[in-house]
Amino acid sequence: MTGVIVGSLMWVREGVMGKQDDVHTKSFCTSVLKILVYQSCRRWPSWSGTRMISSTIMFLAVVVGSLYSGSITAFLAIPFRSQPINSLDELLETQVIPAIRRLSSPYSFFLTENSGMVGKKVREVMAVFSGTEVSSWNFLKEVAQGSFGLIDTASSGIGSSGQYEKLGTPCLFHVGRNPVRMDLDAFAYPKNCPVKYQFDEM
Repeated sequence: MTGVIVGSLMWVREGVMGKQDDVHTKSFCTSVLKILVYQSCRRWPSWSGTRMISSTIMFLAVVVGSLYSGSITAFLAIPFRSQPINSLDELLETQVIPAIRRLSSPYSFFLTENSGMVGKKVREVMAVFSGTEVSSWNFLKEVAQGSFGLIDTASSGIGSSGQYEKLGTPCLFHVGRNPVRMDLDAFAYPKNCPVKYQFDEM
């Protein structure tokens, strides 16, 4: 484009002021291509106005090309990662839908907890799923993609998602650092405790 513009300007200049340079548009295009691949060129108009215009156009072309190549490099080199969600407040600030397993401890908590604005916001936007749905890949795939944020007990959430993780591949899921609610999720027994078997059966 720069070569065509320079050639057109030289053609207009020759028509107005008379023939000055015996150089054609094709030669200007070739000279521009040489400059873009870092080669020297000897055929260039001596008119300062044409050189200023062509230099400006080529400078813009270099800037746009550098921005484009940089964005492509960043897109290929840096994988897209969303910001991890570490608390219930952060979850509600995003478009991620809180997902809760029916009849779980968090489910009962949010249905019976009437105090506080955070619980009210969760009840307004939460989606409830059965235990079978929460364990399926169709649901957990949407959790991995960021459509749903699963609020569940640690044993259930990690156990369901862990069956779809593969050794040597990046983790598909992120466990929030701040618990939504502190719950008793396991009992600690001393070694060879006589009552452990009875509790396991329950």
